[in-house]
Amino acid sequence: HNDNAWFSDPAEMVFLAFEKQAIKGGETTIYALDNILTDLEKEDKQLLNDLQKIQVVIRKDKSGYYFNKTSVIKGEDAIYWNYYRIEKQDNTVKKMCDKFFNFLQSKESTNSVETFKCQTSDILCFNDTKLLHGRLAFYAKNMGDRILHQSMWHIND
Repeated sequence: HNDNAWFSDPAEMVFLAFEKQAIKGGETTIYALDNILTDLEKEDKQLLNDLQKIQVVIRKDKSGYYFNKTSVIKGEDAIYWNYYRIEKQDNTVKKMCDKFFNFLQSKESTNSVETFKCQTSDILCFNDTKLLHGRLAFYAKNMGDRILHQSMWHIND
């Protein structure tokens, strides 16, 4: 997913500061847009075309203020994806989203996706429009066993 997919002019830079990392699990996954494009070009050109052409609405809440109407992939420059925030009222959009969701799941354990564990005191910085990121499950027995701080910065003019 992207953290800011529902904004039409999102903060690109995301900083994640791990005040305390869980002892078990919590690895970060990164799927770079370049790898996504390469994999889709090789494996499913129709899905790539749909992701670049079909407009979706990505909405954070029902207020109407936080939403983005966009294609999931903007050429080779940006990706806007959050499966659970895309409105799927249209069957074409629903099919495309489900197909891409399944495609992403099939890539989780491949060389296309980087997996690494940040440690306590680590800071991770990335351009939110150039990759999809996630987190593997973690074990926390008590509240505060994992503490993560996030900051987002807009870098465009």
